[in-house]
Amino acid sequence: MKRGWCASLLLALVMPVVMVGCGGGKRPYVPLSEENLEQDFALTVMQPAYQRVYVTPGSTSGEAVVRVTWQANSRPVTMSLQWGSAAPCDFEALSDQGVLQPSSGGVSYRFRVRAPVSAPPGRYQLMVVGQDGIRTRAVSFQIYVRGYRITVPEPRSFTVGYPGAPARYTVRVIPVNGFGGLVYLKTSGVPTDAFYELWSSQSVDLVDEEPQVVWVQLDPRLRLVDPVHFTVVGTSGSLSAISETCTLTVR
Repeated sequence: MKRGWCASLLLALVMPVVMVGCGGGKRPYVPLSEENLEQDFALTVMQPAYQRVYVTPGSTSGEAVVRVTWQANSRPVTMSLQWGSAAPCDFEALSDQGVLQPSSGGVSYRFRVRAPVSAPPGRYQLMVVGQDGIRTRAVSFQIYVRGYRITVPEPRSFTVGYPGAPARYTVRVIPVNGFGGLVYLKTSGVPTDAFYELWSSQSVDLVDEEPQVVWVQLDPRLRLVDPVHFTVVGTSGSLSAISETCTLTVR
């Protein structure tokens, strides 16, 4: 009897659930305080697709939307926007929403991104963070800054005689993150009184993310003592890009 009594006591300690019934059915009794502990929320990206936000320097992106949904008895959620470790200088993440109150249908949190004119083309990470005082939830967006790059492939240094053959440089204009439009080209640092300058085309139309290739030819008018160092500059509206430094020596 003593052994059976001890076993019954141990079972009662480890299984403190009482079966209660109404009519013929029974269900486990759970204290009311435990039923009220289910407080949670979720963040779901609604737009844009693939969580990618595109922005052109000097402008504001389209709207991004995150849906906040709650379970029963949840708390208000404080929303914030946080850049990743490589936070871009002078970028702005904009939203007029702060604390969101629980709603049975959920609430949409909206934001936009503004990039400065000087923003280089590239990709950055932006986190949308929600906190209810107990839990933290976050979703990440990739911010793509549109633009273009100008590069002069090797060789970028020539030595020519005077009189002699001109030097020809290849120029590649490369769109980045879906940039499209006309880009106008010129040299910077070439003395106009010392060279004839000839381009295959001084403008390119960037379409469908396809790089465009042109050339510029420099023909010396006279012999120079020092080498000439110059760059190729591209402009498209308020956006500009500069190539690597090129060198031309005239003997």
